[in-house]
Amino acid sequence: VQQINKDEIITIGSPIANTQVYILDSFNNLQPIGSAGELYIAGDGLARGYLYQPQLTVEKFVPNPFNPGTLMYKTGDLARWQHNNTIEYLGRIDTQVKIRGFRIEIGEIESNLGKYPKIKECAVVAQGQKPTKACCLLCCQSLPAKEKLVKLPNEELKNHLQQFLPEYMLPATYISLKAIPLTQNGKINRLVLQNMETSAEKSKDYLAPGDDIENRLVDMWAKVLELKPESIGVNDNFFDVGGNSISAVALAATIEKTTLCKFSPVTLFKHSTIKGIAQYIQQHSINHQKKPMPMGMAPFPGRPKNLINPTPVAGIPDYYEDSMAIIGISCNFPEANDHWKFWQNLIEGRESINLLSKEEAQRLNVPPEILNSPGYVPLKPWMDGKEFFDPEFFQISSGNAALMDPQFRQLLLHSWKAVEDAGYSCDEIEKTSVSISASNNFYQAMAAKISSEPHVMENSEEFVSWILAQGGTIPTMISYQLGLKGPSAFVHSNCSSSMTGLYYAFQSLQSKDVDYALVGAATLSASLSLGYLQMPGMNFSNDGHCKTFDAKADGMVDGEGVGVILVKRAKDAIKDGDHIYCLVRGISINNDGAEKVGFYAPSVPGQTSVICHALEKTKIDPESIGYVEAHGTGTALGDPIEVLAISEAYEKYTNKKQFCAIGSVKPNIGHLDTAAGLAGCIKLAVSLYHKKFPPIINFTSPNPQIDFKNSPFYVLDKEESWSNEQYPKRAALSSFGIGGTNAHAILEEYAPPIIVVEGFGHDMQYAIPLSAQKEEVLLEYAQNLLTFLRDNEDGMHRPIKLSEMAFTLQTGRKVMKHRVVFVVNTLSDLALGLGSFIENKKTDAYFHGNASTGKKPVEALEEDEDYKELIKHWFAKRRLEGLPSYGQMEPNWIGNCFIPNHIRCA
Repeated sequence: VQQINKDEIITIGSPIANTQVYILDSFNNLQPIGSAGELYIAGDGLARGYLYQPQLTVEKFVPNPFNPGTLMYKTGDLARWQHNNTIEYLGRIDTQVKIRGFRIEIGEIESNLGKYPKIKECAVVAQGQKPTKACCLLCCQSLPAKEKLVKLPNEELKNHLQQFLPEYMLPATYISLKAIPLTQNGKINRLVLQNMETSAEKSKDYLAPGDDIENRLVDMWAKVLELKPESIGVNDNFFDVGGNSISAVALAATIEKTTLCKFSPVTLFKHSTIKGIAQYIQQHSINHQKKPMPMGMAPFPGRPKNLINPTPVAGIPDYYEDSMAIIGISCNFPEANDHWKFWQNLIEGRESINLLSKEEAQRLNVPPEILNSPGYVPLKPWMDGKEFFDPEFFQISSGNAALMDPQFRQLLLHSWKAVEDAGYSCDEIEKTSVSISASNNFYQAMAAKISSEPHVMENSEEFVSWILAQGGTIPTMISYQLGLKGPSAFVHSNCSSSMTGLYYAFQSLQSKDVDYALVGAATLSASLSLGYLQMPGMNFSNDGHCKTFDAKADGMVDGEGVGVILVKRAKDAIKDGDHIYCLVRGISINNDGAEKVGFYAPSVPGQTSVICHALEKTKIDPESIGYVEAHGTGTALGDPIEVLAISEAYEKYTNKKQFCAIGSVKPNIGHLDTAAGLAGCIKLAVSLYHKKFPPIINFTSPNPQIDFKNSPFYVLDKEESWSNEQYPKRAALSSFGIGGTNAHAILEEYAPPIIVVEGFGHDMQYAIPLSAQKEEVLLEYAQNLLTFLRDNEDGMHRPIKLSEMAFTLQTGRKVMKHRVVFVVNTLSDLALGLGSFIENKKTDAYFHGNASTGKKPVEALEEDEDYKELIKHWFAKRRLEGLPSYGQMEPNWIGNCFIPNHIRCA
């Protein structure tokens, strides 16, 4: 006997002594707390079997995988563990049904519906034999005989269930009854309920069909959804009255066959009412189509006014006033610890998301029951080096560093590196805003003792942990550590977070509140991710490979990564001689609102609107855009909806077909959640910088639901250099977040003027200074620079000049304690000097010393008094000033890709 409290779930208690209870899924995997599964019982009290029923004994008493050599009893009951180690009984497993391709536990629906305060009793049954037919839910309020039955609104019940159940488990029909029919022994008579006549409840805004097309469509809906025609109104949403992805395919095929109008399931997501479909048919059916106009002669009724189709002209175009430049990049993605390695992987068509071998999974202690499960996908979406961080470099205590989320640490590190990549030291760019995004990876939940029980804060560490766990602490800590005084904010809109951050950076630059803006995002797992169990309802790939736009696309794969960029007003960047990767011409964001079939669903109107707004705002002709980096998650439905949306946007301004390439980085590195948009942005920046676009991978044939031939797009399945010189090279970037925050940006190449600067010959000596906080890091720095020079010889980077490298390292770096200076005439001389320093060979090619200890540099270059005195001053804690003049024109800064990762955080 146990006392029952009003708001507590009634359970069947916990196992008695010497009894083991397991709750398993259909693959015999243990279910976590809160997840339903079948109840199994084992232990000393287990019976031997059924008397005189050997077949039933074999069926119900099965081998116990958790205690080899013993048996466990398969109860046929549906249950789940509660947090207090008790078991909640949900019903019989034999009430499980398969609908829309998903296995649905009827008892779980009934259990969650029973939590609704106005429901006293309820029952759920599946009606109909078609796979498109949903559950029919029948509710009883168990009212006294004299009380009048009050119907509960369908929407009210649906909203309640959506809090607990996925979309595919929501019933299609809700019926209120005076009493639920029972069998003679008092159990629910489900057979009577299954044969009960049902129909969808008319909506409050019910409007009957008017013309012939609407009436025919009502009949089609009724047939596909097994509803009465009179219950369907022309303003009802197909998905609200029981439609789903399977029935959408059936309805689309019926419409196309009956009306001779091309109509795909994707179209149904945009036109999801009878009235909307009827209007679409009238506009697109063969009988209503006008004779096509010759290409180039068609009008552009929605074309933006004063579209810019610039031809190369001397000077800076006026639109640079409204653009920003990406001048610094730092990132770490799977198999790429910087943006140059990332570019190399992309151009080679490398898939950087790999699968664990069985041996690797065993070494990493993946449980045998999961390892041998047919649904296990052993994905390893890892980013190398996420454990590297040097708290001493940032003067952070090791204790506080341990409380910082790995995403926090990496964002701080890469913010520093992005600034240095731009050729600046932090004290030169105080007027900088910071916009940062990071995923929820439960690091604090794993690192601290977090409980739902009442708790007293016992020490300051708990308070510091709480502060460091706040998302807003990441950008403000970056601002503090780097000395940046502009607005500093945490930005989160799910998958589009980093693009939303870029939008706010753009706004702050255009308003001239700041002169620079840092935008960063990270998605890193707090523990080692070892893959996932594939199951219905998850949008993850069945084989661990993302196949965006392909006919075999079946879901996304996740990935890890961190990226930070530094941006600046374009005109200022050009005036200051910054190293510019590309320009951002404009960016727009919006939200779908309620204009879609569900919270998690994409919206064609929402995506089309944000793309059109970006085109209108920048006054860019879409025909001048040569490539689109799509959100492209690789889902069977998401990809077609995205292509439909951007096609509708472009077709408002052009009739031209297949002129623009489209692709996605997600097959290469996975979906990086909050950092996904920034990964695409960095891909475009380095592509525009190199004047070519890498191919999409895992693509064989197009998704049949995407009509590429009649769209402005073609899938870029091979590397492409852009030969069109009519316009600057342009690319567009889309990022769409769960919940409907959409972002779209347009990027453009920057072609710097070719200027011949006199006086930079082989007879001129250059000082190449390097410094670091630790001697071992200085050696790593030198090694990275040497690797960079060798890669440059192989053509991996754009050709660089020694004068540019010297100018960047002399003027754009914070000077640190351990120092070395190379005095050379050529890049080859520099490579030899670096090799000697790394191998600790004493030569006259470099000076090496320590500013704080006064350790004397190598005595060399005695004949060059200017350099000797200069370097002595530098080792005496002064800046490297007073260098020989570069003449009238200073060299450009170059992007730095040889900044070392700092040592591991203890």
